[in-house]
Amino acid sequence: MSENAPDYIRIHVNREKHLMHSIWLRDVSSEQLRAGVLQFLQIIQQEDIWYWIVDARLLRSPSVTDQRWILKEVSPVLIASNLRKLARIGNSDVFTYMAYENIVEKTHEQFTVKTAFAQFTTYEAALNWINLID
Repeated sequence: MSENAPDYIRIHVNREKHLMHSIWLRDVSSEQLRAGVLQFLQIIQQEDIWYWIVDARLLRSPSVTDQRWILKEVSPVLIASNLRKLARIGNSDVFTYMAYENIVEKTHEQFTVKTAFAQFTTYEAALNWINLID
């Protein structure tokens, strides 16, 4: 699945489990962040993804402008999809953690949310939460 992805993300889809695992390979500009996220959304819709693990350990905290964009453009698409769980793997940066929590909180305030969101520091913990370990 990664063959069409830009060089700063890697995307793996397990169609049988309705699982997408995306990895940010480096920190990115605002434009690259948005392009990557839009590609993720397209795959979520096209492949009927129910579970998404996004490894964002190499990303810095999104700007306030990007947070607003995510809330306005991304959250409604995720809410309208069949996505059941989104597990974000982050680093130890408290500002990045808080930015993500802020987006989740505002999403819950503005939309009827059926998707569960959680943050982790390891892939194993995220996968365990999603409960798809073989």
